[in-house]
Amino acid sequence: MQVKYSFWVLLFSMALSLGACKNKNLNPTFNLVFAGTVNGEPLECGRIYEEIGQSKSSIEVRDVRFYVHDIEFIQADGSVTPLTLKKDDEFQLSYTKPDGTEGGLALVDFTNTDSEMCSLRGTKTIHTTVSGRAPQAEYTAVRFKVGVPQELNHVDGSVSAPPLNAYGMQWTWTSGYRHMKIDVKATTNDKTKEAYYFHPGAQGCESTTGTVKGPYKCTMNFAPEFELELNPETQAVELDLARFYAQDDLNRGRGCMFVRNIPDMQDGPNPGAAAGLANGCDEMFAAVGLALPDETMEPNAAMSTVTQTAFRTIDWSEDVGPDVSRARVSELDPKDPYGWPHPDYPRDSSLDISARSSTNGTKSHKPGDLRYGSNCMQCHQQSGPGFGKFVVAGTIYSEDGSPWTDGGYVEIGTADEGFARRPDLSLAEKLENWDMKFTLSVDANGQFYSTTIPEINYQEQTYFARILDQDKTLKMVMPIAPSGSCNHCHSTGFQIRMPAGNE
Repeated sequence: MQVKYSFWVLLFSMALSLGACKNKNLNPTFNLVFAGTVNGEPLECGRIYEEIGQSKSSIEVRDVRFYVHDIEFIQADGSVTPLTLKKDDEFQLSYTKPDGTEGGLALVDFTNTDSEMCSLRGTKTIHTTVSGRAPQAEYTAVRFKVGVPQELNHVDGSVSAPPLNAYGMQWTWTSGYRHMKIDVKATTNDKTKEAYYFHPGAQGCESTTGTVKGPYKCTMNFAPEFELELNPETQAVELDLARFYAQDDLNRGRGCMFVRNIPDMQDGPNPGAAAGLANGCDEMFAAVGLALPDETMEPNAAMSTVTQTAFRTIDWSEDVGPDVSRARVSELDPKDPYGWPHPDYPRDSSLDISARSSTNGTKSHKPGDLRYGSNCMQCHQQSGPGFGKFVVAGTIYSEDGSPWTDGGYVEIGTADEGFARRPDLSLAEKLENWDMKFTLSVDANGQFYSTTIPEINYQEQTYFARILDQDKTLKMVMPIAPSGSCNHCHSTGFQIRMPAGNE
């Protein structure tokens, strides 16, 4: 079967290959093209696809991204050649592995902000062509891993080189990254799942040094390996969401986070009951070639492999939309968070002021502003246009998702974690031996932020947050991400919501 793809990329690849034939000592550039499709049709924001999964649901994509590493080209005789990736300051990274060899990581991104659904969680640009160098040869297959390698999985995303700073791809510190992120809006008959998720990442991770800095070893390191017959000059790697969801029922639950099915109250008064049992993890993991351990989920349990169905090789030609490059700084709007941070932004020193949220303060972005509730660290940093370089920031909403205007406090400190999903514990009991490091006021727009934090070292310690209302009544406790960039995760669909009433 043929799927259209950008004709200029084909010509570019052929020109490089022909030029390399004149000088065998040069390693030419090869482009490994990834194509997103649904039943063979191009994957596009704003487009609705029918008859998906066991429940014959319709879907509209919100966000489809995944990391790839250890890309290798294979010749007919079985010889293997690594693809040395080019660093591009946005989607591709080269680094030195622990063994001293060169490694590469790339983020494949199929979704931009061309529709309302994609703009909720997506990014300004797409990236579907991974570029790198390899010796000139007739390659017949490709091998690659999906996910972030262990040596990069527990870094501070807010200050790391792209694509490790990609908005929405990092979990809290000890959990590392979302190695793959597939979010869709799913509708079955008259029931709509506004977001049906697949967010896998490494599990069972422990620091070998006893500090947050690591390095880490993970018993369930999500990094499925794929090997496909492929001619890089004329063929692409296709991810088809119809095949990905083929065995899944998008009408039960809200998908899969790490290895946990997410229940949905729409499915019945007790989503855990047999009639409304959430699903998705087993089916979607199997589509990418992994089988989860049984329901006991022993601490040292490991994934096993099965035959993957999501990826395959396709021929490509002509044009279904360009591989969009990063916008110029001059094209970005300082009042629109999408597109920031930008590595070419010439930040003026006058922006580097001290700032801290205050009770009843109104200096932060107000509800209705494009920046309200977005990841503050996208703009309030060295490569962004925001006033002050924030070290902690976030947004609190009311329980119903409306803006929170009644103030309150955010306390950051260290503690012994006691909750572990135990509903029998009070909020005070969920964090034992609490040692508060600092407190921030929540302003009149529900926002908290600071450009300074005393006595905080994210490299050595895991911190927790306590949320209090204006009367200093304890309302929530939670672990926090290493950068203090709360809205990196807690944005649309994952907001920090102030509970109503008491505990």
